[in-house]
Amino acid sequence: MKRIFLLAVLLVASATYCQTDAELCQQAQTAYQQNNFNDAIKLAGRALAKNPDAPCRRVRIDAAMRDNESSVNYLMAISDLDYLLAKGDKSEPNYKNLGNAEAGLAKMHFDNQNFAEASKHYQKAKNAYTSAKGISGTTDYDAPIANADNQMKQATAQKK
Repeated sequence: MKRIFLLAVLLVASATYCQTDAELCQQAQTAYQQNNFNDAIKLAGRALAKNPDAPCRRVRIDAAMRDNESSVNYLMAISDLDYLLAKGDKSEPNYKNLGNAEAGLAKMHFDNQNFAEASKHYQKAKNAYTSAKGISGTTDYDAPIANADNQMKQATAQKK
């Protein structure tokens, strides 16, 4: 009887963990649409562990950017965006999101008086916004570029 129970438990557990990356991505998308960003991040992460090119990397980026502001979420978004850019997806939204994530992380460092790190990430945000502006050809990024530049200068002045 114990063996049958153990076998049943193992079958249920293996069925839960034998989901395909596509199934996990679909579940991540559903969780994201229900504003359950933490579950969306976890499900997308499981899918990406199975297949780094699974189609839900953007879901994880969007969920990380909308979940609570934390360095972990910003770093996850930055890592995923760097992955997409390295794979050749050099689109305006990717650079814009990278700028937003870098600026968010920089602000956290600035608020924690880690001015050297803040300055570094504001520079990365400025670079990302500049790339997005180059692709879009509009002035939409002038304000974020100027803001990142001003914040970078302020952080640099504070670290002296």
